[in-house]
Amino acid sequence: MGKEKVYITNPNLSLIWLENDEKHWFISAINMNSTYLTKDELDQFFISLLIKCTSPLEKGQITKYINSCGFSFSESELYFESLLNFKIIIEKNSKTERSNWLRNYEIKYVDYSKENVLAQDKLKMISYMKEQEVPPIVKNYMGVKYKLKHPGLYKLPTMKPLSEIFLCGKSENSRILTKDLLSAFLFYLFGAQRVGKFHGIMPILCKSYPSNGARHVLDLYICIKGMNWVKDGLYYYHPINHEIIYIGSIPRSLNEITLIITVNYERMQWRYRNSWSYRDILFEIGHFIGNLQIITSAYGINFFERNDFNKDELKKIIGLKDLEDEVVLVVELER
Repeated sequence: MGKEKVYITNPNLSLIWLENDEKHWFISAINMNSTYLTKDELDQFFISLLIKCTSPLEKGQITKYINSCGFSFSESELYFESLLNFKIIIEKNSKTERSNWLRNYEIKYVDYSKENVLAQDKLKMISYMKEQEVPPIVKNYMGVKYKLKHPGLYKLPTMKPLSEIFLCGKSENSRILTKDLLSAFLFYLFGAQRVGKFHGIMPILCKSYPSNGARHVLDLYICIKGMNWVKDGLYYYHPINHEIIYIGSIPRSLNEITLIITVNYERMQWRYRNSWSYRDILFEIGHFIGNLQIITSAYGINFFERNDFNKDELKKIIGLKDLEDEVVLVVELER
């Protein structure tokens, strides 16, 4: 006889359920005619089922659990088939192994006192790479590209003294953003200071602010308007090539010179497969904001956060994917 199939909660759909109210239809579409459970109780049951299927279970084990929650045996069979059809539960195989970090509540620490710690980590990364390619460290867009000059090739405006920079105060008159100043601003804010390979196999970036494991999960987009050297529009800033790439027209809810910062979760999650990776992403966002405050203060550029933008419009123009990318910050620079 062949090996019995086992099933596990689809990690993507469990995240949708936990964080996106629009996806509640997954519950209401499944056996809502049951006389045993109210909708609120069914919501609780659904989440308990996701947790129950943290470990791989055979079909009989899952239907038995559904039955214990108040469903008849025939209803349990139908419910199980619905879970498969909606891909809430998926068959466990090698491709789903990499997603187990979502349910890994035990954080394993690396003992750096051991001589073979790096060799062990490299073997782990090689095993991850056999399951899935390393997520790209930059985005690739096909639009018109505008190469920016490296700030080391021209004279920049005098920066404020350090004592004033770290006060991060607002300037009375925000400095005019010329092409050269914008180029330097983007390079020191977000540009790659060095490109390398971790363990000789994984591409990494080193920027002017830290990121756990040099994963650098943030991407930067910029709306440009009213500059005679470049077409008005929304651009992606390529940190390695130090260039901006045209994506499309400026979103209706934004104007002038506006920065859009997005996070790509998979870059961190691929490397660190536990729930603490989200904490590291928040740290990285904080490091970026601190860097933004220092650089704008140093060059006398004022900025303010925008909260009135249309997130769906930005997602569509930029091409962000649900559960992979998210807009985390929008700031407008004064001119």
